[in-house]
Parts: sequence; structure tokens; C-alpha cells
Amino acid sequence: MKELKTINSMWYHANDVAVLLGVCRTKAYDIINELRNQQASMKIPGSTNRYYQKPPRGQIQKSFFCESYSLDVKECDKVLAERRVS
Repeated sequence: MKELKTINSMWYHANDVAVLLGVCRTKAYDIINELRNQQASMKIPGSTNRYYQKPPRGQIQKSFFCESYSLDVKECDKVLAERRVS
């Protein structure tokens, strides 16, 4: 399995999502794609016609992912760090 490189990044990759949600990588990519589309369709607060930029392919912003699944970013990073050590 590829090394998980999330602690100092603001993005989660498919491998990270797969570990956090207990799904396969293919499903993790589907989840990321769905969240990316959802985030890109959201208006920027205080703006009438500006939308968020779509995140990079295969990645999702940590804060948006955790907010969507009611998770804590620090706890998720801790789980991923423990997974990297073992």
C-alpha cells in the first residue's frame, strides 16, 4: 500500500478516505468525486455568483471531508498516522 501522506497536507487522497471509511480504493474515488462535485456547486458565502473552485482530482479538502461525514480532522489524522506506523 502507498504511504499515506496526510499529516502536513490539507488534502485527503483516495487511500486516506479508504482507510477512514473502511472502503476499497475504487469506492473512495467515487466518494471523493461526489464530494468534489458537491463542493464545486457551493456558493462562496457573501457572494451572489461566485462558486468554490473544484479540488484537484483524486483529492478532497480535509475540513470539507470531515464536515461531510461528521468527523474530527485531528482524530482522522491520528488514525492515519497510526496506520502509517503499523
